Amino acid sequence: MYFLGSGQATTTGWNCEGIYIPNDTKIAGLNSDQNQQLEGATAIKILKGTQLIVKSNPQTGALELNITPNKVFKTGDINWYIPNVSETNIAARVPDVPTGTEEEEAD
Repeated sequence: MYFLGSGQATTTGWNCEGIYIPNDTKIAGLNSDQNQQLEGATAIKILKGTQLIVKSNPQTGALELNITPNKVFKTGDINWYIPNVSETNIAARVPDVPTGTEEEEAD
């Protein structure tokens, strides 16, 4: 698992299969039933070549994705490491994903 800091973007061609969602994070539109909450940590599968943008809604506190997730997994649904930790725990991690440079973004 790699960690990408807030406001950062990966390098061009980064092979990302999905993103991890901590156990206490609200994601807008993840369920068809808006009153239903996901319990525990999840991972969202994204299709190859997808440019995923995640923004925080200051009014609701929920994260909003620019795409509809391809698939949502819980621990045991897939052979990915899905730790059951909080957003605070993740925020304390040092980002370790190679990030894009201005030159790459201009190409």
